[in-house]
Amino acid sequence: MKRLKKYYSKLGWPGIFLYACKKVPVRSRITAKVPQGAGKVVLRPKTTDPRVFERIFIDEDYSFEIPYQPKMIVDAGAYVGLSSIYYALRYPKAHIIALEPEESNFRLLQENTAPYPNIRPLNKGLWHEQASLNVSNPQGRKYAFRMEASPDPCSKESQALNGVTIDWLKETFHFDFIDILKMDVEGAEKDIFSHNTPWLDTVGMIVIELHDRFQVGCSRFFYRAIERFQPLEYRRGENVAVFLNDPP
Repeated sequence: MKRLKKYYSKLGWPGIFLYACKKVPVRSRITAKVPQGAGKVVLRPKTTDPRVFERIFIDEDYSFEIPYQPKMIVDAGAYVGLSSIYYALRYPKAHIIALEPEESNFRLLQENTAPYPNIRPLNKGLWHEQASLNVSNPQGRKYAFRMEASPDPCSKESQALNGVTIDWLKETFHFDFIDILKMDVEGAEKDIFSHNTPWLDTVGMIVIELHDRFQVGCSRFFYRAIERFQPLEYRRGENVAVFLNDPP
């Protein structure tokens, strides 16, 4: 009953419908109202979409405070665009790059973020170097697709998705500082943080979900990479937020 009341307080009567769809999945696509916004998003029934919507818009797992108005946000592992939309509504003057490597998720991300001109969707995944990536668990849940470097990017089996670096993003889109780097990359954080990370000097806040259950060592390499900043740590749900640098 508490959960139902929370849906109603956030969304009104449409929240009751969405809560019912979550409990008894429907066959057709679900159109859900976005709290604090005039728009709506499309969710796929019988997937983890409604659960992710709940974590972001009902429980507000990304509601960490940053002590200034962010200008640049990179959403690595943007899934179907819900976290990007949350940031777009909270920081309407920020430019948001939404990275999602898996094709079916990316198509819905494009659809959901189309009303938001400050969101730039990219069908790419964050990696520690430029590389061709494959989905390593194509039968996994929609929000839990994991990426791996392709041993043969020219093979027919390879999806040849582009893995890109923070430095590539900065050079391509002409910015020097990331105010918020949100990462939900299903274990790829181990590869990203186990290599050289000078780019951390150009990041204000990192909001990350760590996936040691998929890749042993994710937390160890992440905390080792940021230990020189001695940051304070905040938690909401499964997310960890650390503040590293003030903007230049």
